[in-house]
Amino acid sequence: MDRKALLSLPLTLLVVGCSNPTSNSSSSKEANVVDYSDPGDPENSYSNHLKFFDDKGVEEFVPCADPFMINGEDGAYYAYCSNTYHNMGDLGYQLDYGPVFRSFDMVNWQWVSSVFTGHESFAGWNNGEGGVWAPSVVKIGDTFNFYYCLGQGGFYSNYTGIGVATSPTPYGPWTHYGKIFDSGEIGVKNSIDPFIFEENGKVYMSFGSGDGIWIVELNAEGTALKNGLADAVANKVMIGGYQMYEGTNYEASFIQKKNGFYYLYLSTGSCCDGLRSTYHVVVGRSESMYGPYVGEDGRAIDRSDRGKTVIESHMTKGTGTGHCAIIQDAKGLDWLVYHAYDPNEEGSRKNERVLYIDRLYWGSDGFPTCKDQVPTHETVPGPYVTHKGVSA
Repeated sequence: MDRKALLSLPLTLLVVGCSNPTSNSSSSKEANVVDYSDPGDPENSYSNHLKFFDDKGVEEFVPCADPFMINGEDGAYYAYCSNTYHNMGDLGYQLDYGPVFRSFDMVNWQWVSSVFTGHESFAGWNNGEGGVWAPSVVKIGDTFNFYYCLGQGGFYSNYTGIGVATSPTPYGPWTHYGKIFDSGEIGVKNSIDPFIFEENGKVYMSFGSGDGIWIVELNAEGTALKNGLADAVANKVMIGGYQMYEGTNYEASFIQKKNGFYYLYLSTGSCCDGLRSTYHVVVGRSESMYGPYVGEDGRAIDRSDRGKTVIESHMTKGTGTGHCAIIQDAKGLDWLVYHAYDPNEEGSRKNERVLYIDRLYWGSDGFPTCKDQVPTHETVPGPYVTHKGVSA
């Protein structure tokens, strides 16, 4: 999200310094080699952007900004995104504050439920104002936790904050815990874009945009700050970005642990200028969840234009590529989930962010990238899955 996106919500919803290479940077002087030999399952081919279908099986156009995707452990995959308009079965076409979509092939999607039934779900911490965006979902124990941003608008609103709801399934019914914290309380302007990372029985949240990327620890259930607000304020840790608003700063953090490293994916650039958006994804890695995270050149992600580019805009395939998540298919291959503007759409649809996925490859330098670092738009092999289609 950026300033323009936040200002439009009612309608549509690091410390600066020199950095030296660290021991987790790639020391090889040889050219990076990427193995593209397994692009995916040719029997589950797809083309971006992904397709959505209403309850009657009719394809419909669904904007899907700030997407997140999980394996539901029931043979299906589930996708979540910022509030968006679409057909909600018997409820008809309307604004859905917390849409939940289901697919069995990770390519074709159908609405299954909503996390919110209306503004009453926000009672007690936002007065029904602002939009709901940038969800992140994780299973903790036997419970699926849905984290989201809620704000009244304005890039530096102290009332932008993060809330949580829980469910025994990926699609509900949801129990609402409301606000975990807001920007004013935690001391981080623009406290948005939560990501939850569980390790060794501890639950962490990374978040932030414009005022740095931060980590705080949550309780074991992931429903509140561990040891309360005062402890979180005193012990929060910045892992990337500036402590100031700057157009090339980072947001939309996602942490992946792989091959003995923590990989921090961040989005940077303008997210919401339609086809002119410069949003793109970069990544750094560290031997510690708390950093320092460095790119393949060994430079820390403590200022703009750092990190290795994972994917960036392409004039004919997709622009504004960002706010990513990562999901593994049935074969264990990594897939990048993100939004983009599709230049091939018609009329005003070109100015809507839609759902893309692309195969994530790993190079000999130990860093991930999409092929050619740009979106695919042609028909390509898709994820390996157990079932096909929107229903099993």
